[in-house]
Amino acid sequence: MTVHKLFSTGAGSRSVAHYRFPAQVQGPAGLVTDAQGAVETVIDEACRALHLPTIRTRWEELAATAMKERSRYKNFLADLPEAEGAHREERKKLRLVREADFPRSKRLEDFGFEKNPNVTPEQVNTLGDPAWVTAGQPLCPIGDSGTGKSHLLIGIGTAIAEAGLKVRYTTTANLVNDLERPVRVLREHGAD
Repeated sequence: MTVHKLFSTGAGSRSVAHYRFPAQVQGPAGLVTDAQGAVETVIDEACRALHLPTIRTRWEELAATAMKERSRYKNFLADLPEAEGAHREERKKLRLVREADFPRSKRLEDFGFEKNPNVTPEQVNTLGDPAWVTAGQPLCPIGDSGTGKSHLLIGIGTAIAEAGLKVRYTTTANLVNDLERPVRVLREHGAD
């Protein structure tokens, strides 16, 4: 059995090393086993080098499922990058929500429409779709204190971030401070 090992040679280039393992090796207590441990090591190292954490942690589970379901090799091979892609997409959603810097977790599904009859579920569901954001449409909720503006903004922002767009949550006071900071720096350094 030949196993190929991918490794970095520096400056971003990669090389492939070929390892030849015997089909069977003498194990502990004289038991004859295959070179599975060496193969597992190569898979682990290759997945680390290629930054495939999901495949690295789930390939045995996916292989067992494929064997149980008597899947073809191509189906098993297709399942590996599919699982990696799905996990990366989930991590991306979580990262985008975390980077939005929401002060607390709120979801559109949890909004109390009965407390604010002026806001309809249809309006809110439309705002949960990122089409209005990509079209450059503004959103500026106005209302009395306690009517759910912050809940809606955080819920809409969460839905937009989970759709794959970058979101930034800030308060009006923080926005004004961010806009004033460069002017203040210029004044401090003598530029008018």
